[in-house]
Amino acid sequence: MDDDIEMDLWFEMTEAEQDTSLAAAEAQHLEWWDSMTPLQQYRSCRRSAVDGCMKWRQTILPAFPFLRDHLKQRQISMVKLRHWHSTGIYPGEA
Repeated sequence: MDDDIEMDLWFEMTEAEQDTSLAAAEAQHLEWWDSMTPLQQYRSCRRSAVDGCMKWRQTILPAFPFLRDHLKQRQISMVKLRHWHSTGIYPGEA
């Protein structure tokens, strides 16, 4: 129910108010992210990637085998995260 109320309030806002709200939320998120150590950032990204892989495997792939590409992209992101963790450089970030 709270989500419905929040969504109604969101749609009642002007575009400028929405932009301000989004900017504040983004600043709060970046402050949280920057406060973490590199190991904590790695663990957070890895957890998200593993969760995504498990969801694709368990729910979507049996019904839609053509979505294997999405799973493969998630797995590639996990390899990049491992590289980032071991070297401190995220692949593709030059």
